Amino acid sequence: PQGKKRHHELLNRFAEFQGGNLPQEWLDALHAPAGLDTGSESPEEIAFSILAEAAAVLAGRQGGFLRAKTTAIHRMEMEASA
Repeated sequence: PQGKKRHHELLNRFAEFQGGNLPQEWLDALHAPAGLDTGSESPEEIAFSILAEAAAVLAGRQGGFLRAKTTAIHRMEMEASA
């Protein structure tokens, strides 16, 4: 798709500016637009949704509603019950 091609071009330009190229696997793992669908409009709200998505990815989670979970919410709860 055109959007993905443009996204890769921008990332490569950024990498060149930083003095090197980004590995292809990094490019394949990145996507746009970034952020959770929170209805964000302002720059602050958009930044928050991007940080929330990053936190979910780092934790290996989807970033959904906690009330929808049928398993433990926190890892410590899961470890304590094991």
